[in-house]
Amino acid sequence: SFPAEGRRGDGIGAKSSRLRGALRALEDATSAEARAAQTERSRGSSELQRAREAEADASGFMGRANKLMASERALVRQQQDVRKELAEIAEEHRNIRAWAACHEGPDCEGGLGQDVWEQA
Repeated sequence: SFPAEGRRGDGIGAKSSRLRGALRALEDATSAEARAAQTERSRGSSELQRAREAEADASGFMGRANKLMASERALVRQQQDVRKELAEIAEEHRNIRAWAACHEGPDCEGGLGQDVWEQA
């Protein structure tokens, strides 16, 4: 056997050993990347689920808020109606008191007497 062939054999063995080491390192790195990817997928899935739940909660809150605002508007309209009725009653009471004062005689404004109220 020639010395060059021996060195060549040693070179192939060393190269093979280096390649096996590189392959193991690549396999380990691939496995680590796969675990990391699975962890991130799991986190992402969990976060996505939380986001969907938060969106559903927010949608529910907005629905309730819209109903409450509609109810508030209805209550404001009712308040306005009641205020208007109260104002009408107050006006009616003023008219009744004025009529009573006029009906009794000289306290009637302008001295017109009871005939004005009877005509109205």
